[in-house]
This record gives sequence, structure tokens and C-alpha cells, in this order.
Amino acid sequence: LARRVRDWFRADDRARIPEAAQHHGLPIVVHANFLGPDLSVFSKFPSFLESHALDMTWCNQVQLTSMVPEGVPERFPDLKFVFQESGVTWIGGLMYRLDTEYMRRLEAPLLKKLPSEYMKDFYYSTQPIEEMPPRHLKSFFDMADAENSFMFAIDWPHVDYDEPGAVADLPFLSPEGRRKIMGETALGVFRL
Repeated sequence: LARRVRDWFRADDRARIPEAAQHHGLPIVVHANFLGPDLSVFSKFPSFLESHALDMTWCNQVQLTSMVPEGVPERFPDLKFVFQESGVTWIGGLMYRLDTEYMRRLEAPLLKKLPSEYMKDFYYSTQPIEEMPPRHLKSFFDMADAENSFMFAIDWPHVDYDEPGAVADLPFLSPEGRRKIMGETALGVFRL
């Protein structure tokens, strides 16, 4: 399948990646990295703590903020997107920011609904899940419709990996939601 996707577009025509992925029913996974505010690994922040706290979330926010207003979900309505390795608390805030900015509809002519509605069609890995009181974490899960859009990720053997209980033991998840986050959603998205 990877060979078919590779053959679907020329090496110099990267713009056709979404078209090829949609054609073959494959998701596009956006993996966070250290090319956020630092612009290169550890070049501006004096510590790993600062880089890791901001770069990983910022990276996925930039990708998503570009994709939605540019109409990628409208141009490729059957394409699935997964944003991974940036935790989950940034999602709700970005939904509200983009919806607020959407008053400038002329700058996003392809959109037919609020940016947050497109974001609820995307998928997000939980790792590294933010540590906070469950009642606070629940609000972030609710804003992002987590039981339908989150996928547990462990990221072992990295130092910030998550044990399955970090998500599976959350008291506010329904049994169905827990099953979906802990595996069923990923099985469907990745056609496993």
C-alpha cells in the first residue's frame, strides 16, 4: 500500500499527499516536534523543560491552524487527520480561538462550518497526557469530544511515556468512551 501511495504522486509534487491519502483511505498523522518557537532543537530556550512544554503543542497548533482556515477539510472531506504527541489541553482553547477569529469569513472562503466543528472531526493522541485534577481534565475532554476523537498513545520508552492507567483510569470516562480511546478508535482510523 505504501508503494501505491508513493507512486500516486511524483516526489516533487507533495501537494498531492492529501489527495493520495484520501484516495487510499489512509489517515495523515501530524507528529509534533521541536520546530516550534525554538525553530530548532533547544536553540532558544535554555532548558528541555521549556522547549518540551511549548514546542510540542505549538507545532501541532500551527499545522492545524493553517489547515482548517485554508479549507483542507473541505477539499478532502473523507481524509482523516491525527495530531499526536502534544497532549490534549491545547485543543479546546484553539477551538475557541479559531471560532472567534472566524468572524473574518472572507479570509476562509472554503469553510462551511465553524473551525471547531472541523477540529471535532480530527483525532488526537493523548500522550503526553497533562497531569491535573480529573475535574479539570474532564473539561478539556468534553470540549474536544474526547470519547470520539482521542486515541491513547504510550510513547514508551521515552521518559515522558504514559502508562495505560493515565487515561484508562480516568473516572469521568464512560465504559464505551474508555474502550474507544484505549483502542477502538485507532483500530478504525488506521483500518487495523
